[in-house]
Amino acid sequence: MGRKSTPGRNQYTQAEKRKVWMKAMPLDGHPPDIWRRDAFGNVINWQEYGNPVSKYGWEIISDNPGSDAMGAMEHLQPIHCRQNNT
Repeated sequence: MGRKSTPGRNQYTQAEKRKVWMKAMPLDGHPPDIWRRDAFGNVINWQEYGNPVSKYGWEIISDNPGSDAMGAMEHLQPIHCRQNNT
């Protein structure tokens, strides 16, 4: 599956980031508005959005980078920063 980071930490509104965040899996025993797991099982933290040096940093990627609708909400996914850079 091809992945592409969507540019710009401030590109998304808080509401858009929240919609993407909700696609991640809740982390058992932790508040789901703060802690979740990405599609690969990596733990991510809401406050660490866009922080590539954080152990829990995450970003928004498109799971369909070749599409004309790259920014379409249905193609956006939360992913750990380190996962996307490996």
